Amino acid sequence: MSTNLMPKTTTLPAVTSDSNGGFFDIEKLIRTDTFFFDKVEKAIKHLIQMHEQLKANYSDQNLKLYREAFFDYLKLTHFSISPLLGYYYPKYPLGTPLSLKDFPFAHIFYNLNIGPSCSTVFRGSRQISKCCTGDTICRFKNKKTGQVVTMSLEDFFKEQKTI
Repeated sequence: MSTNLMPKTTTLPAVTSDSNGGFFDIEKLIRTDTFFFDKVEKAIKHLIQMHEQLKANYSDQNLKLYREAFFDYLKLTHFSISPLLGYYYPKYPLGTPLSLKDFPFAHIFYNLNIGPSCSTVFRGSRQISKCCTGDTICRFKNKKTGQVVTMSLEDFFKEQKTI
């Protein structure tokens, strides 16, 4: 008698694939499909509400509700967290929430990969695919006021932690 002690696993589709195996373009869907946009907005509002409830009153029940809301959001967006950036970075360097509306190509950078052998490979030119360090200097521009701030990435992340 042979017993299989290996746990059963669920194979998840690639995060950038739709139900037919094609490319799931969340940026285009958010821009062009009002029904999908509305569903994403409702999921984000529900997730934020559950997060605030959990912060105000930590309990096993609230944690369960938050996890369910987060998983519902991830299923809807095929594991893309790009629509949540404004919530997690409400005061991007110059006081405005982080948004990718001017950078549609960047949405794919915010897909979560879940599993023991998941990875994402980005192909880029020699200029854009270099690594950076904490002392890399970046310029940030507030599109509303036109103010430009120059700071290191390390300073930027320290500032984000204090918000």
